[in-house]
Amino acid sequence: MDGSTIQVVGLIALAVAMVMTLFEMRLSLQPDTCAECPHCQARLEAERRVQEDLVAQYERRHGIHHDDEDDTKIG
Repeated sequence: MDGSTIQVVGLIALAVAMVMTLFEMRLSLQPDTCAECPHCQARLEAERRVQEDLVAQYERRHGIHHDDEDDTKIG
């Protein structure tokens, strides 16, 4: 291998390692959750309500009419 090729591969590997480190640091800031704890359940419910509110705001802002009979949100 040429020396310049090794440098390029090394820079790419360094960039990938930096991105992975940032991703892991972001995940480490989020608290652990459990299925039984009332505190964790309340936090999940609050997150769900925030997401529903964001969806409703988006639909109002863009004139999307939410249809309860819509089968695209099955699941």
